[in-house]
Amino acid sequence: MKRIFIYFITFLLANCSGEFKNTQPPYVVIFIDFSKSVKNDLTFYKTNLFKIIDKLPQGSKVIVGKIKETTMATFVPMVNVTLPTFNFITDSELDVQEEMERQKEMIKKEIELSIDSAKLADQTNIVSAFILAKELFKNSSNSYLFIFSDMMHSYEDFDLEKTNISDEFITKKINELNKQNKIPDLSNVKVYLIGAKSESERKYFKIKKFWEEYLKVTKCELIHYGYSLIDVEF
Repeated sequence: MKRIFIYFITFLLANCSGEFKNTQPPYVVIFIDFSKSVKNDLTFYKTNLFKIIDKLPQGSKVIVGKIKETTMATFVPMVNVTLPTFNFITDSELDVQEEMERQKEMIKKEIELSIDSAKLADQTNIVSAFILAKELFKNSSNSYLFIFSDMMHSYEDFDLEKTNISDEFITKKINELNKQNKIPDLSNVKVYLIGAKSESERKYFKIKKFWEEYLKVTKCELIHYGYSLIDVEF
């Protein structure tokens, strides 16, 4: 009884201090670009992915999938796991922590195996990853989307690597995508885009602007756009 009382008081104090901003565990969707343009970046992706996995709190829902030319059409998650949560009445905290670590290592091994045996695609359908993320998140109020990619969308609809990206192009293409229902509502989703790069600074910032404008329409919260992942908090 004393233990329950202490836990209850701790919970109330945390709530009053604003610590519990969102009591729902994170719903984390991770997409990894498996196209030929990022062949030399996959090891780098893996290192940064493991940083994310290590920081996942109890109860996190984790889905990891591939970006290729058929991102949606052939989607099968390489990881689909919900980490355990600690029940102070029935569970041993040590047992839950050990199970957490076991599952995190399993996730890392699945990612490593997929990357090490990757069959790389000729094209990259990044837009479909955003649409698919919307479907996966469903009604989650604590959603995180991580995309590991050079952000060079190259599919039959448009190719950011070969296109001369102007303000006019950005406006026209985003209007087209919107009319085609290819810009999902990602309200309240925190988005991290990692691995973004280009052959020149000029091209890099033009591609960055395209995705910034695209994501404005989705109403998401773009937390990070860049090559390296500096930090992440859940």
